[in-house]
Amino acid sequence: MPLPESKQAKSSRTLFDGELPGADDVLHSVATVEVFWAQEKARRRRLMLKYGLPSVVVLLALALLGAWHFKVYPFDEKPAWLTAPEPPVEGEPGALVERAEGNPEAKVKIVVVKPAGGELDANVSKILHEAIDLKPSEFYLEYQIADKLPKEERELLMEYQGQLITVNGKSDFSFGDPKRPDHTVSLKGFAPMFYTPQDLLEVINQVYREEYGPTDAPLLDLEALGLAPADGHTAGSGQEPLPKVVTQDGEQGDIKLRLPEINVEE
Repeated sequence: MPLPESKQAKSSRTLFDGELPGADDVLHSVATVEVFWAQEKARRRRLMLKYGLPSVVVLLALALLGAWHFKVYPFDEKPAWLTAPEPPVEGEPGALVERAEGNPEAKVKIVVVKPAGGELDANVSKILHEAIDLKPSEFYLEYQIADKLPKEERELLMEYQGQLITVNGKSDFSFGDPKRPDHTVSLKGFAPMFYTPQDLLEVINQVYREEYGPTDAPLLDLEALGLAPADGHTAGSGQEPLPKVVTQDGEQGDIKLRLPEINVEE
């Protein structure tokens, strides 16, 4: 029983279809097959030039258009301090500096870089101004605007939100044995996420001792600045002090737990 025409129909036709009706390939010469095959390859090349090449050109144009679009209109809009125009080389010498305090000839120079209109952590500002108030002739504090930095320097501060504090040209410090330091401090970024105000205080005290010699007591003290943690636990320990209770004598003491007495009958 012959199959319906729909079953016999082929999904695609080539030059070989219909050219050799009801004949077996082996009955034809190699030259005839080569001629038909050359015609088939020519047909395929014409189809590629007609449909394939324009498709590649369109896809390439869309890719270039998308790259340009996301360069001009990125998903995450960059902050103004990062996209500010490059400052001219012959610009004003003081355009980078927002304001300065202290003695320009001091041995300890602190430079604070932040975006225009940005604010420092309140405790960090308190520590910096306390150093200037205590030793105005031995400290120099300068505020610089990140928007006025060259683009290469701004890009280095991208992950730090445009904030940086350097003390005598350094922003990374180590404490203890240089080969095996107790801990290290980096003043890149903003407090208290990237560093704590206590880290800045320790850096200033260390640099001050290096430049002006050892002192009987640290120049800056957390407790004197009102930044010391509550009594009973050390900064950074993460442990809260024990709660206080008043005894019958009117004196304070720590809460003490007493295990319950258990009577065991013999």
